[in-house]
Amino acid sequence: ADAGEEPLRIQILRGDRATLQAVQGFVDVDHRRDPEAIYAYATPEDRERLRALGIPFALAPELCGSAIDMLTAAEVQQNGWKWDQHPTYAAYTDRLQYFADNYPSLVRRVEIGATTNTVRPHKLLALKIGDHPDADEDEPEVFLSSTMHGDETTGYVLLLHLIDELLTHYDPASLDPYAQEITRLVDSVEIWINPLANPDGTYSSSDEVLSNSSRRYYSNPNGSSSFVDPNRNFADPQNGAHPDGNPYWAETQRMMDFGNAHRFALALNFHGGAEVVNYPWDTWSDGLPDNRPHADEPWYQEVAHHYANLVKANAPAAIGGSSYFSDISFDGTTNGWEWYEIDGGRQDWMNWWRRCREVTIEVSSCKTDDSQRMPDYWTANRQALLDYIATALTGIRGLVTDAYGTPLEATVKLTGLAAQESEALTDPAAGDYHRLLGPGTYALHFTAAGFEPGDSTAIPVAAGDATRRDVV
Repeated sequence: ADAGEEPLRIQILRGDRATLQAVQGFVDVDHRRDPEAIYAYATPEDRERLRALGIPFALAPELCGSAIDMLTAAEVQQNGWKWDQHPTYAAYTDRLQYFADNYPSLVRRVEIGATTNTVRPHKLLALKIGDHPDADEDEPEVFLSSTMHGDETTGYVLLLHLIDELLTHYDPASLDPYAQEITRLVDSVEIWINPLANPDGTYSSSDEVLSNSSRRYYSNPNGSSSFVDPNRNFADPQNGAHPDGNPYWAETQRMMDFGNAHRFALALNFHGGAEVVNYPWDTWSDGLPDNRPHADEPWYQEVAHHYANLVKANAPAAIGGSSYFSDISFDGTTNGWEWYEIDGGRQDWMNWWRRCREVTIEVSSCKTDDSQRMPDYWTANRQALLDYIATALTGIRGLVTDAYGTPLEATVKLTGLAAQESEALTDPAAGDYHRLLGPGTYALHFTAAGFEPGDSTAIPVAAGDATRRDVV
């Protein structure tokens, strides 16, 4: 992987499905604007193949995000944190430690693992936020992460801002409605936040610099580019292990181990380069001839529309106002495969194997936008992010225990939906399950190894707080 030239970003000058199917087996598709263009990363060999196929293309380097103002750890010590700057790696890691040190009753700093680069090593870090951060409680677990493509950094800053918002506005004694909203989330949800999923890529040339030097791909141990796309490196529901033909990179394996160690009910993964809420599947079509919609597609569509509508309503003029989240679809949402197929993406891995409900949010058309616009993205996304976390408190929830009250590792199936992804899994430490659903009346089927299965029928679900149904 050390050999060869870094793939260049190109614009394939037509965006129809037939062209997409012709090229996606060898170029690294970035996104598609049907029918106008496909943006992709292509090596010299890829570009020769495009010419041989008679597919027109042009180079398409990123032309935005040139005003990047870096915030150093020393500047934070002297003047405090600034939201209109991008942090250096040291400022980032220091900030997570600051949160852990200054909010010990609400925060635990967690190391997911080391990255691949051994010349300038980095860490995959997360914070667990909750009112009892050392406990496994009867609460939904939510995982929010960003920037697995190292050059897509708007979500990185957004999630740092979200951490700050959750901690500084937490106040159980407050009568302010906004503080009460924040406090309810922190008290009722186990919130896990990983702001930077590919620090080797983001800080590929220096721990003090990002923007044009940031790299989409994973790194090799010596710091060079591996050309391995992080969002093609996970196991795929349709294509199995190693769909990209590469071994699991350290960051992928660490993230899969982390996902396997938890029972996340809800997740979100921030990307950049477009503005849209992308819901599963990425690998399967939701239409003919390969008809495989997600069993919960109507739920996903409702959640995606709510997020997109809120950010459009709250976006400042500097990032487009009401036209924010309109560059891919008018309503700001898309099914993944309908946009462009991805095999080996994290979203599908989380949804299929972990029975999680994860969406991918492309949050800015500029992958790394100007630093001074970071507060505008926060203004647009703040309430939508809080509402998304609150989604984990809807549907049906409860405990699954044996006759002695011991929590069980169990599978919860929605009667009438046989698909694997329609299941929910209990957290064996607490026995709690969280089946996210819209309003309606449902029946659940419970199974646990060594026990007779059980059923619970006619469970009413309204908008708002989840209906509780415990099962022995």
